[in-house]
Amino acid sequence: MIKEKYPKFLPTGAKIMALTKDHIITSVHNHLNLPKSKSVELIDSLLEIIKNILERGEDVLISGFGKFCFNEKNKRRGRNIFN
Repeated sequence: MIKEKYPKFLPTGAKIMALTKDHIITSVHNHLNLPKSKSVELIDSLLEIIKNILERGEDVLISGFGKFCFNEKNKRRGRNIFN
């Protein structure tokens, strides 16, 4: 599904089960013709910014992409499915 929508951004022969950090770095490297080290630095910086904002309890909204937010969930009792 991702490969059909964005074929030029994915590495050749990539089978996408989940989008990984490495896939994003490779796509940035290929699409923007940046050196691999600069692509790694760019993605690491972006993810660090998002992480820091979420740690402060704020939401991150990237227009046209999506929203990152941290939701507190109530504790629930675990269960052992083997018993």
